[in-house]
Amino acid sequence: MEETAGQVLYYNNKLITTCPYSNSNGGRITSSQERWGWIRPYLIAKDDPYDNGSGNGHGVGMSQLGAKRMAELGFSYKDILAFYYPGTEIKEAYGVNNADKVKQWCLSKKGCGYVWGATG
Repeated sequence: MEETAGQVLYYNNKLITTCPYSNSNGGRITSSQERWGWIRPYLIAKDDPYDNGSGNGHGVGMSQLGAKRMAELGFSYKDILAFYYPGTEIKEAYGVNNADKVKQWCLSKKGCGYVWGATG
């Protein structure tokens, strides 16, 4: 956890606030436009050779099974994020003084599956 502390994803120099994932996409990532009707350029449809599961979930963004397989094959977390969220950039977004502000923002989104799952 310390290795990734303070790191967040950006696209086009803007903080990503929608970063969905699902258990399995069944080998094919679904775009946000296809699933929900809104466009996020980093949530595109493409084949996922790392996920050959049953397709549990909405299939948009990162596949938990695919990410696990990539890690088992030796890919870094940066490689995994780049594959599932193409065109994004990992940045140091806050220091120790701002960590509580980010945590409070996340907690204010309670009930939103994309944020709540990560704030536990």
